[in-house]
Amino acid sequence: MSTARPTTEFVPEAQEVVEEFSRRLLELEAGQRTGVEEPESLNAAFRAIHSLKGLAALFAAGPIATLSHSLENALDALRLGRVPLNAATLDVLFEAVESFAALLAAHEHETEGPGIEGLLGRIDALVGRVRPERAATELPGIDESILSVLTEYEEHRLRENVRLGRTLYRVHASFDLLAIDVGIEGLKARLKEFGEVITYLPSADSSADDRIDLDILLGSNAEHAAVADALASEGVSVHPLVREGAVREPGGSTSAGTHDVGAGYVDPERVLDDPEVGVGHDVSLRSISRTVRVDLARLDQLMNLIGEIGVAQATLVDSVDRLRRRGAAPDIARELSGELRTLSRKVSLLQQGVLDVRMVPLGQVFDKLARVVRKLGREAGKEIRLSISGEETELDKLIVEELSDPLMHMIRNCIDHGIESRAERLATGKPPVGRVELRAFQRGSRVVLEVEDDGRGIDLRQIRESALRRGLQREEDLREMTPQQIIELVFMPGFTTRSTPGALSGRGVGMDVVKTNISRLSGIIDVNTTVGRGTTFSITLPVTLAIIQALVVQTAGQTFCIPLNSVLESVMVTRNEIRTVDGAEVITLHGKTLPLCHLARLFELRRQASPERSRIYVIVVGLAQHRVGLVVDDLLGQQDVVIKSIGSALRSIPGIAGATELGGGRTVLLLDVAALVEEAVGREIGGAAASASSPSEVTHGA
Repeated sequence: MSTARPTTEFVPEAQEVVEEFSRRLLELEAGQRTGVEEPESLNAAFRAIHSLKGLAALFAAGPIATLSHSLENALDALRLGRVPLNAATLDVLFEAVESFAALLAAHEHETEGPGIEGLLGRIDALVGRVRPERAATELPGIDESILSVLTEYEEHRLRENVRLGRTLYRVHASFDLLAIDVGIEGLKARLKEFGEVITYLPSADSSADDRIDLDILLGSNAEHAAVADALASEGVSVHPLVREGAVREPGGSTSAGTHDVGAGYVDPERVLDDPEVGVGHDVSLRSISRTVRVDLARLDQLMNLIGEIGVAQATLVDSVDRLRRRGAAPDIARELSGELRTLSRKVSLLQQGVLDVRMVPLGQVFDKLARVVRKLGREAGKEIRLSISGEETELDKLIVEELSDPLMHMIRNCIDHGIESRAERLATGKPPVGRVELRAFQRGSRVVLEVEDDGRGIDLRQIRESALRRGLQREEDLREMTPQQIIELVFMPGFTTRSTPGALSGRGVGMDVVKTNISRLSGIIDVNTTVGRGTTFSITLPVTLAIIQALVVQTAGQTFCIPLNSVLESVMVTRNEIRTVDGAEVITLHGKTLPLCHLARLFELRRQASPERSRIYVIVVGLAQHRVGLVVDDLLGQQDVVIKSIGSALRSIPGIAGATELGGGRTVLLLDVAALVEEAVGREIGGAAASASSPSEVTHGA
């Protein structure tokens, strides 16, 4: 029976491997800057490409297999110290990452991929650029039984550790066969704190048939007592591998005697995966990986079912309330109430569980952006240092995918417009290397992403001049705008401060993409800038869009739902707090002017004759760079809802995103906040505020 896997598995699997390879390259580059050797990162990069080569061969992805094979040779030469790891080498390796991405896209869409002949030539040139042979480091006192079982790479790392004056330790550990994978990984993580794990060797000291003993060679600058104390636990002991008469470089120490580690090399990965090493089939069936791939379409279907359960729950709650109000069958109502509470808890747990499955760390997109910074900095002739924090912060997979483009455009503008040239920075007393910070953190039920640079900041004068020169604003409107409204002009389509497009920007589309994508995700953009010191872009996003919380409101007798991820706050104001500016109603909230939009007027709803209320509810909504207050009659509460599509009769009405069901079989409309804000800006705000409302490209006064 055939065991071939469907080709649809290849691209996501291969993408994960390429991303792992890219992460390791970034670690190597960081180590090169700080002067810290990263042999484990280099070895992991080699293993990733080795895996990709096998995967590509399995799925007949010829060009990817060819490139992987060539890269594998180059990385092996790097591991063995035959090729120098420098900026030129890393450039070629990063170029391979981009080529893999293009080849995988072509494979997925069954189109012809880019040519790789030039890249293959550059990789071959790397391998041919072998550094002069360095005299082999002597290994006096190291038992031949050890050297005879080491691979070429392991012997190279052993000699490197001796050359660097590190002490060699034999770490003896005993593992339960059924938990060997967990045990080895845990011990390996602790050992890395002290130095480099060179190899794993089998030990003849096995204490029982259900255990396996390993001797691990560790190269470390730490004292024996420090290592032994830190690793002191059941089944683990530490012994120096002493070399008689060894001559150490500065920083090392010498002593006499040798300790027999034993013969017969075993690769720890084979211990976990290969039943032919005397470990047994029980161990070989275990996997270190605890992840599975799930088709998002299946998760969407599951989320839809959860939504239906939620609707049924809401209907039951409504029925119980009606029973209680009528005083009928109180015992039945009480019993139903208890069951409903249980159902509610289970639904919440089920919903949270499915949402957790959809969540992925932002590190997936941050790693790609690190490559973008490296590439764009070189194209712009600027040295940029990217600082990343909060990469473990999680968002819905669909949101993370949509973030790639807006974040890339913001970083491009930081590099091209914000960060000054080396000469400019030195002249103003700044360090020559520009700084871009990418941060993510949780704030309540939302996630905030910040992109900050230490460049020249946004020049308001230059923005005014560019908007006027391009005919995007009238001079009289510009004079009436506040500084914040001037800054928001950079979100207008076609806006740029460049007279001619450059290699990185200047076409007036970058921040238009940002605004469009963030609006689609129900996100909010804020810009803070200081001339001469830099600019910070903040994006606030909902954690997920699968099931949304909605604020249920009523106006002119009609019920609507507003997505809660677009609601900043709700306030009650008196009518005498409302002012009219240029024909538009506004209020002052937190020291800023907030334009108002009456839902009843927008949808042309007819109100029944009734006394006018002295107080009104204002729902403050935000989208991209805009803030608007929606005026409603009543707030009815919050509820989790699933968006349902609407028919063609309602689809053309602006401001309606879909429909949803509430308890009691009620179907209500879900408002499209993005469309409402645009409509409010166009119909009611007018003048200067209307001018500042459109999308566009951020420029930092380039």
